[in-house]
Amino acid sequence: MPEILADREALLPRLREALSQGGVRWRLADGWDRFDFWLRPSILWNLGIATATEYHGSGRCLTRARLASRLTPLGGALALCAVSAASLAGALVGGIAGLKLAVIAGGTGLIGIEIARRAGVARAREILREAASKAGLRRVAG
Repeated sequence: MPEILADREALLPRLREALSQGGVRWRLADGWDRFDFWLRPSILWNLGIATATEYHGSGRCLTRARLASRLTPLGGALALCAVSAASLAGALVGGIAGLKLAVIAGGTGLIGIEIARRAGVARAREILREAASKAGLRRVAG
Protein backbone atom coordinates (compact mmCIF):
# COMPACT_ATOMS: atom_id res chain seq x y z
CA MET A 1 0.00 0.00 0.00
CA PRO A 2 1.43 3.43 -0.92
CA GLU A 3 2.26 5.81 1.89
CA ILE A 4 -0.22 8.59 2.65
CA LEU A 5 1.67 11.74 1.80
CA ALA A 6 -0.39 14.50 3.38
CA ASP A 7 -3.17 14.32 5.92
CA ARG A 8 -4.38 16.21 8.95
CA GLU A 9 -1.41 15.05 11.02
CA ALA A 10 0.94 16.64 8.49
CA LEU A 11 -1.09 19.86 8.37
CA LEU A 12 -1.44 20.62 12.09
CA PRO A 13 2.28 21.16 12.89
CA ARG A 14 2.67 23.35 9.79
CA LEU A 15 -0.42 25.31 10.78
CA ARG A 16 1.00 25.82 14.27
CA GLU A 17 4.24 27.17 12.72
CA ALA A 18 2.37 29.45 10.31
CA LEU A 19 0.18 30.84 13.11
CA SER A 20 3.22 31.53 15.28
CA GLN A 21 4.84 33.48 12.44
CA GLY A 22 1.60 35.02 11.15
CA GLY A 23 1.19 37.81 13.67
CA VAL A 24 -2.27 36.63 14.81
CA ARG A 25 -3.14 35.82 18.41
CA TRP A 26 -4.12 32.16 18.62
CA ARG A 27 -4.46 29.26 20.99
CA LEU A 28 -4.57 25.52 20.59
CA ALA A 29 -8.04 24.20 21.37
CA ASP A 30 -8.39 21.54 24.03
CA GLY A 31 -9.25 18.00 23.00
CA TRP A 32 -12.95 18.49 23.77
CA ASP A 33 -13.46 21.37 21.36
CA ARG A 34 -14.87 21.10 17.83
CA PHE A 35 -11.96 23.18 16.55
CA ASP A 36 -8.22 22.55 16.42
CA PHE A 37 -7.21 26.20 16.79
CA TRP A 38 -8.86 29.44 17.90
CA LEU A 39 -7.61 32.70 16.38
CA ARG A 40 -8.29 36.20 17.63
CA PRO A 41 -7.68 38.47 14.62
CA SER A 42 -9.46 41.41 16.28
CA ILE A 43 -11.10 42.28 19.57
CA LEU A 44 -14.49 41.76 17.92
CA TRP A 45 -14.12 38.25 16.48
CA ASN A 46 -12.78 34.78 17.25
CA LEU A 47 -12.15 32.35 14.39
CA GLY A 48 -12.10 28.59 14.81
CA ILE A 49 -10.17 26.29 12.49
CA ALA A 50 -11.32 22.68 12.29
CA THR A 51 -9.63 20.00 10.19
CA ALA A 52 -10.61 16.47 9.21
CA THR A 53 -9.15 13.85 6.89
CA GLU A 54 -11.10 11.26 4.92
CA TYR A 55 -9.08 8.21 3.93
CA HIS A 56 -10.10 6.72 0.57
CA GLY A 57 -7.70 3.79 0.29
CA SER A 58 -4.69 3.24 -1.96
CA GLY A 59 -2.86 6.04 -0.14
CA ARG A 60 -5.41 8.66 -1.15
CA CYS A 61 -6.93 11.03 1.35
CA LEU A 62 -8.90 14.25 1.41
CA THR A 63 -8.14 16.76 4.17
CA ARG A 64 -10.71 19.45 4.81
CA ALA A 65 -10.30 22.66 6.78
CA ARG A 66 -13.20 24.78 7.98
CA LEU A 67 -13.23 28.31 9.36
CA ALA A 68 -16.01 29.48 11.66
CA SER A 69 -16.36 32.98 13.08
CA ARG A 70 -17.81 33.86 16.48
CA LEU A 71 -18.39 37.28 17.96
CA THR A 72 -16.44 37.97 21.12
CA PRO A 73 -18.45 39.30 24.07
CA LEU A 74 -17.16 42.78 23.22
CA GLY A 75 -18.15 42.35 19.57
CA GLY A 76 -21.64 41.26 20.59
CA ALA A 77 -21.97 44.18 22.97
CA LEU A 78 -20.86 46.63 20.28
CA ALA A 79 -23.32 45.16 17.78
CA LEU A 80 -26.12 45.46 20.34
CA CYS A 81 -25.08 49.04 21.17
CA ALA A 82 -25.02 50.00 17.48
CA VAL A 83 -28.54 48.72 16.93
CA SER A 84 -29.82 50.17 20.22
CA ALA A 85 -28.27 53.60 19.62
CA ALA A 86 -29.64 53.67 16.09
CA SER A 87 -33.11 52.74 17.33
CA LEU A 88 -32.98 55.40 20.05
CA ALA A 89 -31.83 58.05 17.57
CA GLY A 90 -34.60 57.05 15.20
CA ALA A 91 -37.20 57.21 17.96
CA LEU A 92 -35.99 60.66 19.08
CA VAL A 93 -36.17 62.09 15.57
CA GLY A 94 -39.42 60.30 14.75
CA GLY A 95 -41.21 59.70 11.49
CA ILE A 96 -39.63 58.61 8.23
CA ALA A 97 -36.52 60.72 8.88
CA GLY A 98 -36.00 58.88 12.18
CA LEU A 99 -36.43 55.53 10.48
CA LYS A 100 -33.87 56.48 7.83
CA LEU A 101 -31.45 57.65 10.53
CA ALA A 102 -31.88 54.39 12.47
CA VAL A 103 -31.27 52.23 9.41
CA ILE A 104 -28.21 54.22 8.33
CA ALA A 105 -26.65 54.47 11.80
CA GLY A 106 -27.31 50.84 12.75
CA GLY A 107 -26.22 49.58 9.36
CA THR A 108 -22.99 51.55 9.52
CA GLY A 109 -22.11 50.07 12.91
CA LEU A 110 -22.88 46.52 11.82
CA ILE A 111 -20.99 46.96 8.54
CA GLY A 112 -17.92 48.05 10.51
CA ILE A 113 -18.12 44.89 12.61
CA GLU A 114 -18.53 42.75 9.47
CA ILE A 115 -15.51 44.41 7.83
CA ALA A 116 -13.40 43.39 10.84
CA ARG A 117 -14.67 39.80 10.48
CA ARG A 118 -13.87 39.62 6.77
CA ALA A 119 -10.36 40.95 7.32
CA GLY A 120 -9.73 38.29 9.98
CA VAL A 121 -11.11 35.50 7.79
CA ALA A 122 -8.96 36.62 4.85
CA ARG A 123 -5.83 36.57 7.03
CA ALA A 124 -6.73 33.14 8.46
CA ARG A 125 -7.22 31.77 4.93
CA GLU A 126 -3.78 33.04 3.91
CA ILE A 127 -2.18 31.35 6.90
CA LEU A 128 -4.11 28.13 6.27
CA ARG A 129 -3.11 28.04 2.58
CA GLU A 130 0.53 28.63 3.47
CA ALA A 131 0.48 25.82 6.04
CA ALA A 132 -1.29 23.43 3.65
CA SER A 133 1.26 24.15 0.93
CA LYS A 134 4.15 23.44 3.31
CA ALA A 135 2.44 20.21 4.42
CA GLY A 136 2.21 19.01 0.83
CA LEU A 137 -1.54 19.39 0.46
CA ARG A 138 -3.00 20.79 -2.72
CA ARG A 139 -6.36 22.43 -3.26
CA VAL A 140 -9.05 20.47 -5.10
CA ALA A 141 -12.09 21.99 -6.79
CA GLY A 142 -15.31 21.68 -4.92
